[in-house]
Amino acid sequence: RFHLGKVIPFLQFKTATSYSGFSESVEFGEVTDIKDDNSMAMRIDIPEVAEFPSAPYWRMLVLDHYFNGHFGVSDDAKARREQQRETNRFGYRPNFIRQNYPRLGEDVWTFYLEGGVSRFLPTTGVYRDLQFQKQESFFFNPYHHTLNTAEVSPSVQFYQVTGMSFEEKIPDAFLPTTRTPITRALLENPSAFDPSEYPATTLVVPLNDDERDYLSKTVSMIWSKLPDRDPVRFAYAASEWLGIEHIYSTSLSKHTGDGDPVIRWMQSGEGGHCEYFSAGLVLLCREAGIPARVVTGFHGGSWNGFEDYFMVKNADAHAWVEVFDGDRFWRRVDPTPGGNLEVLDLNEATETATSFVDSSVTAYMDSLRILWYRRVVNFDNKDQLELVEGVSGSYKEFVAKFKDWMNSAVLGFKSLFSDPFNKEKLTLFGIGFATFFGIYLVARLLLSRVRAHAYFKFFGTRKRKHIQQLKERVQAGRQLDRFRQRLTDSNIDETVEG
Repeated sequence: RFHLGKVIPFLQFKTATSYSGFSESVEFGEVTDIKDDNSMAMRIDIPEVAEFPSAPYWRMLVLDHYFNGHFGVSDDAKARREQQRETNRFGYRPNFIRQNYPRLGEDVWTFYLEGGVSRFLPTTGVYRDLQFQKQESFFFNPYHHTLNTAEVSPSVQFYQVTGMSFEEKIPDAFLPTTRTPITRALLENPSAFDPSEYPATTLVVPLNDDERDYLSKTVSMIWSKLPDRDPVRFAYAASEWLGIEHIYSTSLSKHTGDGDPVIRWMQSGEGGHCEYFSAGLVLLCREAGIPARVVTGFHGGSWNGFEDYFMVKNADAHAWVEVFDGDRFWRRVDPTPGGNLEVLDLNEATETATSFVDSSVTAYMDSLRILWYRRVVNFDNKDQLELVEGVSGSYKEFVAKFKDWMNSAVLGFKSLFSDPFNKEKLTLFGIGFATFFGIYLVARLLLSRVRAHAYFKFFGTRKRKHIQQLKERVQAGRQLDRFRQRLTDSNIDETVEG
């Protein structure tokens, strides 16, 4: 295979460094900072499906560790990643699919992830299999259901996903011995897990006594309004409480002082962005005894009305929460005001949601790029072979025609010299030679004019002034010669008269 990034300059990205908001260690504000970037993050060719969420969640990274305004992947969760070496395909086991997603389809989705975004690949979380365009070394985390390459690609990354699920649930990992969901085992016997061990990290609340007291009172107030102790229902109720207490805003005041920054924000009543809402919900759930973790990725996107594909920009970066339902699934809950999952029929997209379809000039320019992607990127080499064969065929056809022309010319010359006094041949030869010589003279004349024009255009006004001065000097010299000649003639006449 050839490397597209080396052949086509616009497929390259400026840097091979991932956005900090999509790395394994995230500070508050880093995800929101990505929202200031309106450039394209990825494009997705979507199969012909009946329904597709107009604001899908593209899951990239799970952050289970929290401390003082800092979320990250715990060391234990990192250690549980499984490395796949030099292969182009990853897939879930058929038994896993049948048990958790029996209605998963066979539709194929093609992703074009721009270079420099992240080494964590956006998907919906669960799918039948994922195929790379070429051999890759990558890591799969069975506890987080995330997949990442070894390095951030500096150029566009192509991969295909078969049978994606848009359900808002992610299966929990199983203990290898008892086949019990590992997070359910944590709830049944917390003392069996060290606090630094996953999934115990999803219950840790690293706050001081005063902060825990505030959090405990808030949790008790939320529980008091619910009819039962359902963990998912609590998460939605806590999200509603956060939405009442705070508005969404990306312009935040700097709160300095001691203690946890999330607790300071919760007590301030000021607006906040998705990271604060997600962090607040995680702390509330953990204080309530519900395992919770933050997820970062993209939310939403727009439909390109010119070439019919889905566009996701860096400005669509988002953070949300996954809470454990007490049984065997992690359920997605988006606490940020306005977070939803609208299901849209793509066949009626232009009629039912005009804001979902992008028909701007920018979308048109972007559609030109995906036309190239579709042509040169194919996971079974079919299109690439057709492209190579097409170029090779055109070259061979040109060579064959050139050879035929040369053979005809050689035969013509041989025929001419074999009978040099044939009038018809001499006439044709004369006409051909005259035509060729005429074309040659016209070409020379045009070339000389072009060269002269380019010369004066290139050297500019100063050069033209210099040439004009030279002409004036030549004319002055000629006039001076004439004057000298006149003086000489006058002297000769005076000599003769004398």
